[in-house]
Amino acid sequence: WTETLSTSNSEAVVSTDSASDSARLSVSQPLLDGGGFGAGLYSVRAARLGQTDAELQFRASTEQLVLDVADAYWRLVSAHQSTELALNSTQIAEHSLDETQERFDEGFAGSGDVHQVERALGVARSAQVVAESDLEAAEERLRRILGLPLDSGDPVLPTDRPTVPVSDPEADAVLVSTRR
Repeated sequence: WTETLSTSNSEAVVSTDSASDSARLSVSQPLLDGGGFGAGLYSVRAARLGQTDAELQFRASTEQLVLDVADAYWRLVSAHQSTELALNSTQIAEHSLDETQERFDEGFAGSGDVHQVERALGVARSAQVVAESDLEAAEERLRRILGLPLDSGDPVLPTDRPTVPVSDPEADAVLVSTRR
C-alpha cells in the first residue's frame, strides 16, 4: 500500500495539492518448479501413452469385429442346418400323412389318426417357416457385418462346416498344447 502527496505550482491547475493511493499485490512462483529436463519430456510421454492407448483400442475393436464375424458366420451355418432339418421333417410328415390317409381309406386307420398326423404336419411346416426366417436373419446379419448389399439376390452360402472330433481329447494333451 502506498500513499503519495504532491504539490504543483502550475497556474493552470485549480488545486495545487493532490494525493493518490495505490495498492499492489505481488505473488511470485518459480517458473521451473518441478521443471528441468524431465518436464520437457512430459508431453512426449503423454503422447506415447496416448498412442499406446489408441493401439490397444484399435486392437480390441479389431478382435471384437473378428468375433462378431465368426459368430454371424456360425449362426448362418446353424441356420442352414436347421432349415435342412425342418425341410426334411416337413417331407417326412407329408409322407406320413399320405400313408395314414391311404390306411384310413382302406379302413385300417381312424379319423383321429389322420388328424394327429395332420397336426404333426402343421407343426413341421411351422418349424420350417421359423427356420427359413432364422436363415434369412442370419444371412442379413452377416451381410451387414461384412458390408455386403442386403438386397442382393445371391445367397450367402457357408463353406466351412463344424467338425466333430473322433474321440474326446485327453486333458493332459490339451494343457500341453495351451502352454505353447
